[in-house]
Amino acid sequence: MNQRIILILSVVIIAVGIVGIIRQKSGDGAVAKAAPQSISKSIIYAEAVNDLYPGDIINSNSYVIKSQTVTVDNGDYKDAKDLSALGSDLSGFLIRTKVAQGEAILPAVLEKPGTPGYLKHGLNSEYSLYGVPIRKGSDEYLLTSLTAGSRVAIYLRAIKKEKVVSSTPEVSSDGTPPGSQKNEDNKYFLKRIFNNVVVMDVSKLDKEKTNEKSSWSNKEPIVGNVAVRLNNKQFVEIKTIENIGDIVITPEVKAEDYLREDIHQDEVLPQFKAIKELRGNSNGNSNGNEK
Repeated sequence: MNQRIILILSVVIIAVGIVGIIRQKSGDGAVAKAAPQSISKSIIYAEAVNDLYPGDIINSNSYVIKSQTVTVDNGDYKDAKDLSALGSDLSGFLIRTKVAQGEAILPAVLEKPGTPGYLKHGLNSEYSLYGVPIRKGSDEYLLTSLTAGSRVAIYLRAIKKEKVVSSTPEVSSDGTPPGSQKNEDNKYFLKRIFNNVVVMDVSKLDKEKTNEKSSWSNKEPIVGNVAVRLNNKQFVEIKTIENIGDIVITPEVKAEDYLREDIHQDEVLPQFKAIKELRGNSNGNSNGNEK
């Protein structure tokens, strides 16, 4: 009888010990979970320099990059203004909702260039899309150097016809007296129409379409297109003058770069003007000698 009681007590003691050990281990785990270790994490964010409105396409002057150290309880912490996923260069990004001056520009309010929403949110009743054809040859590099969000300058390249009077020994058919003759001199000029224009899309044509004969016999075939965003006033102006000559685009002309709005061929190649003057004088002298 005594041995049976001793056996039962032994079993009870062992069971109690096992339960105690298990509860102690589970208690240690709960304490560890309740007190996680804090870690420090550095984030970068953009702060608006001025008020930004829906449809605005920002550049490097629209924001400043700042850094901030935050204390987090685990490595999965995410800050709404953290730009780590996008990087620190936001030039060309589109604003979807208003951001006041001094506020952080959240990634959630940004539209990345090249996405379907970029065109959707970038055009409204105030803007129109204008396509500039890119022809094979010297301008073809624009199809690889420009991307959505880039900024360009737009020029008109055309020919200006000027009346030139040269020496002649006889009366001409139009009644011009001896000693002078009226001729037309074609002079090329380049005029900057707009600057700081945003590129919305860049597309290349398929090789099959590129090989098609151009509608202009004296021009290279079109190999791509650069679509830019113009306000309504700019759009009307460029549609008015586009048939006068060629519409040319170049990367944006910065304020500190010196480039006049009008450039004429005689300024770039003054020797052409000198040669024509010499020819005119020599013709007049030779005609006088013959007389």
